[in-house]
Amino acid sequence: MVPAYFKYQQKFDDKVSFYETDQIAFAQSEIETSEKALKSFFWLKLIYGGLIVMLILAISFISPESILFGIFTALILHLAFAITIDNFGERYTKTYLTELQSVEF
Repeated sequence: MVPAYFKYQQKFDDKVSFYETDQIAFAQSEIETSEKALKSFFWLKLIYGGLIVMLILAISFISPESILFGIFTALILHLAFAITIDNFGERYTKTYLTELQSVEF
């Protein structure tokens, strides 16, 4: 995480120079990246949802006094919050993609 933070300015500068060099290629690159991100959001939410269902089924066979009951409940909450956060990311990625596709160069 920390190395990525320090390299962020270089990545940002590279994107700006790429945009200034060739705007059409930059837009195509961003469109492809955004479409891949949307597919990733879909698969992540699908996997998280499947895990939630599996954990709920596992909880139904566990005694409420068991430590696993608490751990599985915490995992279910964590996955539910992750899906919520991914929904926001997906919404803004869709907005960004729509704006990119509507821009004329």
